[in-house]
Amino acid sequence: MASLMSFLIAFSLIAFAPFCFCGKANNGYLHPQFYDHSCPIAQEIVKSIVAKANNG
Repeated sequence: MASLMSFLIAFSLIAFAPFCFCGKANNGYLHPQFYDHSCPIAQEIVKSIVAKANNG
């Protein structure tokens, strides 16, 4: 039982540690290259939506 509890505590620390540090490096703001790998066309999508909003 103690080994299971130790495992769960260690797993929790490892699993949730990135959430503690993810916003600290850049004052909580996303850097411009944040979506470069997960969504390479994100910048173009945002630009087109902003352009439509400004023209419409």
